[in-house]
Amino acid sequence: MNVMFICGIVFLYLILIHPWRRSKNYLYLSSVSLGIFLLFLIIAFIVSNINFSSELPRPRKIEVITGGLYTVIALCICVPGIIIGFLGPIICGYSESHAAKS
Repeated sequence: MNVMFICGIVFLYLILIHPWRRSKNYLYLSSVSLGIFLLFLIIAFIVSNINFSSELPRPRKIEVITGGLYTVIALCICVPGIIIGFLGPIICGYSESHAAKS
């Protein structure tokens, strides 16, 4: 189920960035996505290590909110952006090489 969802997000990215013809644009996409992913990873680590004086063993609201935000932003937006950012120049170069042969 998660793989299908990420594949759907990848296809959504491809539909939105289809007219990109230069490999540098894909490099920008992968670097921004990787930066956002690392930023949210650091934020999630910091928030999870904050010790709130709670005596109940149930998850706190901040943990639930942080986990949800991390899942939506990092895994559903950044990971497909990184994948497309790395595969985009390969596909772009392949299509340019076949266009030059024709």
